[in-house]
Amino acid sequence: QYRPSSWSPRDRSFILKRVSSPERMGDTGLDYTALRWRPELAQQGNFGARASASLASTAVQCELPPADTAMSIFASLLGEKTLHEEAIESEKAVRDQMPLLLHPQENVELAFGGDRKSPPQDKSYFTSHRVLLQDVRGIGGKKRKFHSVSYAALQAFSVETAHSADGAMELKLYELGKSDPISTEFSRKKVNLFAVQQFFNIKVVARQALRGAGKPVPPAIPRGDDNEKGSSFAEVAKYLSKNAKNLDPGELEKQLKTTAPVLLAGEKVEIAFPSDKVTTILTSLRVLFVDVQGVTGRNVECLTILWSSISGFSVETAGGAFEGDCEMVVFTHILGRPSLLKQEFKKGHGDVFAIQKVICDRVLGEDVSPPTDPGTGKKKGHGLKDKDDFIDKKKKHFRKSDEKEADKKAAADKKSNKGDWIEKDSRHPMDAGDIDRTFHSFPPILQGDEHCELAFKGSHTATFFTSKRLLLAIPDGRSGKRMQYLSVPWKSVLGFEVQTNETRKKSDTNTEAKVWTDMMFDPGDGGRGDAQAFMSCLQFDFNSNTIDIRVIGRYLAARCLKSTPGGRVSPGILAPSGDRDKHFEKWISKLELEKDEESMDVTELNEKLHSTEHLLLDDENVVMAFKSGDNCVAFTSSRVLVIDVEALSRKKTKFTSIPYWHIIAFSAQSSGEWNKDSQLQLYTRNLWDLKTFALDLKKGRADIGKIQKFLSVMTIGDKDAAKYLHGVRTNSAPSKAPKMSSFTAWVTSDSDKEDVKETEERLRSDITILLGDERCEKVFPTGHDIIVYTNKRVIYVDIQGVRGKTIAFYSLPLKMVTGFTVDTAGHKHADVLIDTDIPGKPSLMQDVLIKKGDVMDVHKCLTEALMKTLMDYN
Repeated sequence: QYRPSSWSPRDRSFILKRVSSPERMGDTGLDYTALRWRPELAQQGNFGARASASLASTAVQCELPPADTAMSIFASLLGEKTLHEEAIESEKAVRDQMPLLLHPQENVELAFGGDRKSPPQDKSYFTSHRVLLQDVRGIGGKKRKFHSVSYAALQAFSVETAHSADGAMELKLYELGKSDPISTEFSRKKVNLFAVQQFFNIKVVARQALRGAGKPVPPAIPRGDDNEKGSSFAEVAKYLSKNAKNLDPGELEKQLKTTAPVLLAGEKVEIAFPSDKVTTILTSLRVLFVDVQGVTGRNVECLTILWSSISGFSVETAGGAFEGDCEMVVFTHILGRPSLLKQEFKKGHGDVFAIQKVICDRVLGEDVSPPTDPGTGKKKGHGLKDKDDFIDKKKKHFRKSDEKEADKKAAADKKSNKGDWIEKDSRHPMDAGDIDRTFHSFPPILQGDEHCELAFKGSHTATFFTSKRLLLAIPDGRSGKRMQYLSVPWKSVLGFEVQTNETRKKSDTNTEAKVWTDMMFDPGDGGRGDAQAFMSCLQFDFNSNTIDIRVIGRYLAARCLKSTPGGRVSPGILAPSGDRDKHFEKWISKLELEKDEESMDVTELNEKLHSTEHLLLDDENVVMAFKSGDNCVAFTSSRVLVIDVEALSRKKTKFTSIPYWHIIAFSAQSSGEWNKDSQLQLYTRNLWDLKTFALDLKKGRADIGKIQKFLSVMTIGDKDAAKYLHGVRTNSAPSKAPKMSSFTAWVTSDSDKEDVKETEERLRSDITILLGDERCEKVFPTGHDIIVYTNKRVIYVDIQGVRGKTIAFYSLPLKMVTGFTVDTAGHKHADVLIDTDIPGKPSLMQDVLIKKGDVMDVHKCLTEALMKTLMDYN
């Protein structure tokens, strides 16, 4: 770094601004977000040239862009030099008036709205680390609300040109956990819309590319035409309308980098297809929807969806006459408008299998063994019918040709009341090898390195479990040629459930399996009870006489318990389960009457789940288990496993599994005075009935402190996790449950709750909730409750009841904090709202008494947490 002797961070004669200490800069020695380039001085003297050369060489080593392709091009795209100066002056004013608002390592890079010389007004600050919105209210602007959103929480954004010559351009930012976007308007006469687009390309799109495991793409910004602000979109709209039937990816890429600089320089257009006035463009970094509105085509919206936000997708082939066109649908884990994006395109305007291949490579992972003939199946029609009569169009029923005789025999058995007749919703196994060969040739659905491992057919839908996804094939249309292929990657499955059936009755042969995802549900028309799970929870019915449900359970565990599933599963996973213990359900139900320990016998339960139920993986073991009513909750080395026995028959058992890496927050509530049981709540990203999973634990039969510590280790992480887990399994980890009363007495007393040292000691010794490398940083009393900020999470201690005998501990990992809002309004107290990406608890409210604390101290604490989250994200 170059630092003149007369150093001043505001001196306009210097090119670089030093805001980071060397020890915070990482291995490369540069913090790219801390560079402030002065484009107007880039050519002054040898110093500028030497600095550019030095920065460029360092950027190549760390695969980041040279400095002269960042802020300098931002300024050229902005067109107005005063706007760049506005950011500098705005930062100076903010630091002077509200010193705790910005982090010392944070810079204001763009600022819009209001006038720095006029009284306080609403303003939008785009800093190096977040979006910061100021909402000024009241006479004189003394009441202000500050809303902060980390760039890491943005998974989609859109820019829209002005509707008229004197209209305003609009930016929409879609934040995780929020259904309504953040909307900001810009003056068409002052701001170049492409500059805003490229700013978020750098902050959101390029950061994702550099963070991913694939090849890094240098986020260099292409130079566009600056003379006509926003009018370049009209030229692109004309190009799209003229070439609707044959969009050349190379030419379209050139248009979107020169005529309308929307893409990054290293970004490649892989395929594009139009539908009416909306064109879908699949690039190497995103899905881009270009919506041309109006008669003149000058009003254009560009919506960016990151590949990382796509949780599922489907493609549907065209059918016969009057049966509709081809269709592509992407499902995301973003709430609101981008949760489901659908586009139809006419025959000949796009290859549905080529589109499916591009999406698979970006969502499922790059195909390391692509087919030798990439054109296979492109011109063979879109139905699944082939020479082997794979589909019977009359019944719209998936079948193999060699199953016809078996079906005839089944029909004869039904007619003569002999044998078991399969209900229409039950499922039969299919030959996974045949499916694998078929879907690798025609239709080309599977990737070259993807394999079908389990396959089942139903009356209308075929289900395939592959090494990369859950795949559903659904025929549609009268002709049977229209086919939908719905894909759910294993990474999107948040939990699963299998139900065994040991009734052995001919009238009751159904077993079930459920998978919960992070995709949307159908809210219905707003009436009561008309909401449906849709993509949020998928349910499958099987026939217990033909399907081994325990094989399904083991397979789902092998695919979902690890964050990076891939390759083929071991043969033991798919092997028949063998004989089981017919008295397992009775053993679980009567266990409480036979034993009086605090927790269940882990060794015996582990043995039964391995050898008799055949549900645990070979390298998975039960760590601890507790009673929950007539059922039990087992904490294994990989998941929370809930065993729920049907109360009446004792013949059906549900096994619900939630992997630890999908538990994003949790809370534990102690038992109260009136024999109230302890309660544990687990939070996931599911939008249906798994978003909050509640477990009631018998009073005196569960160590709530031990459970919290275990979940903290498994979900948040600890440097001594291996040592701790070994201690828990060998029962050498000490239990601190008897000191719960001591913590209760301290919380309900009049002692100083803001003492960080004492609070940390209490949480470490009385409750044992803190991790070995976790430390308390700030404590804020809020009424009778307290909120503790540590270096890893936010702990909300909720005192309940008149005497405060019931205490709930809610743990919110800092990585789940997407943003926060600080409202300085009020005479007695100020409000702080912490935003999260947790559907079951989207926000956490904190009241700050004015006489006991400064709300900006809370803002500073949350800003540091947000900065740490973004650094970890980077």
